[in-house]
Amino acid sequence: MRIFASSILLLVLFVVVEGRWHGHHRYSEKFHSEEREQDSQKQTMDWDFFMLVTEWPFSACEKENVTHKHECVIPDVVTTWVLHGLWPSCSNGKYPQFCTQDQFDFSKVKDLNDRLMKYWPNLFSDESKTSFWKHEYEKHGTCAATVPGLETEHEFFKVALDLRDKYDMGRILGDQGIKPQVVPFKGSAIKAAISKGLNAKGCATCQKVKGVDGYVLMSTTVCVDKSLALMDCPYCEQECFDDDQVAYQPMT
Repeated sequence: MRIFASSILLLVLFVVVEGRWHGHHRYSEKFHSEEREQDSQKQTMDWDFFMLVTEWPFSACEKENVTHKHECVIPDVVTTWVLHGLWPSCSNGKYPQFCTQDQFDFSKVKDLNDRLMKYWPNLFSDESKTSFWKHEYEKHGTCAATVPGLETEHEFFKVALDLRDKYDMGRILGDQGIKPQVVPFKGSAIKAAISKGLNAKGCATCQKVKGVDGYVLMSTTVCVDKSLALMDCPYCEQECFDDDQVAYQPMT
């Protein structure tokens, strides 16, 4: 009887853990750049909406620097939430990638350089500033090109930057009283602030970082349809649990 009960407990724990981390784990692509080279298989499909994903630079570097895979440095010009990407996505959790053979050409977005450096930087100091933009465009931007107004590389980056400004997560959280501090927040408070600030269902992603008690607020997701209208996110990846103690730490 004890063996049976123990087996049931282990099964429950597995389901809880698996449920927390289930998803297609695109969040790993920014923190482990070697995956940028490994996931280059073309995969086209019909898709439904965009995920606009922004990340908190302090959390991103805190996580990366404990792995010692790359040196993560926050540039002086970066003072707020930054873009991870604008991702064409399917309601069932799948997503297209590398939809065409188009390659990133920095000269086509050179006029956006200052905005890109401030709001879409490559935080890895051991990589070129353009390598992250190249990855995001070739993997996700080529799939967004089927949407009017995002057919070109320049349009993709400008629209993504404009959406980041429109749904500035620092402002959205701050307006609801969620600002970087030493004392952690409850996961429920962060999620409620995002939903209230957007008047739509958004996502808050929490991850474990070695040396930090509880969880760290890593990124947020805002969902828009193909006309770029705000919508409820159909699902969230690695979402903060309501009872989580979540660190949203100051950058200075």
